[in-house]
Amino acid sequence: LGDSAKKINPDIRILVSNGGLKMLPDSEGGRSLNPHTWVSAPNAIKQVDAIRDFLSGLDPAHKKQFAENAARYNSELAALWDEVRAKTAGLANKRIATFHDAFDYFARDAGLDVVGYIEPTPGQAPSAGEVASLARRIKAARAAAVFSEPQYPAQIARIIASEAGLPLAGLDPMSQTSIADPPLDLYQAVMRENLDTLVKTLGK
Repeated sequence: LGDSAKKINPDIRILVSNGGLKMLPDSEGGRSLNPHTWVSAPNAIKQVDAIRDFLSGLDPAHKKQFAENAARYNSELAALWDEVRAKTAGLANKRIATFHDAFDYFARDAGLDVVGYIEPTPGQAPSAGEVASLARRIKAARAAAVFSEPQYPAQIARIIASEAGLPLAGLDPMSQTSIADPPLDLYQAVMRENLDTLVKTLGK
């Protein structure tokens, strides 16, 4: 949306907070980069640093406050990720199938292996043949579970999980929220729910 925003307001300042991160290719064969960097807390920490520096440049008078807030928040994110790494290290099976590529960075940094996507192109439902092919592929890859996402219909994920003989659970990549006034620790709370889901589903 950057170009559109600049057309409306040529003087607007835009920060690409993940601009300095090592990006993964998307699930469509690498035609573009995967933007879901924030789902991994180590990336989120670096993005908080980028936001801190950006805001400090815009409002130098509050530089100290930005630094203190960023340090406090990053400390919480680091503690969250220590918990993630500790609990995922002992999972019985770390191979998963996800709805789309939102969890690629999380998987990479937590030592999980994404072996298939329900919708490589978000919003473009797979055909019956693609559903059958994916079910066979993830079963052959010995995936432990199929994961849906709250912002997408779960029906296709349910069919694929059933055909592959795998459990179905949900993971939330924090792509959107319907909460009108979200709490400041919403990210940590949602990621801990994701972690609990992974432990319950993959730890068997």
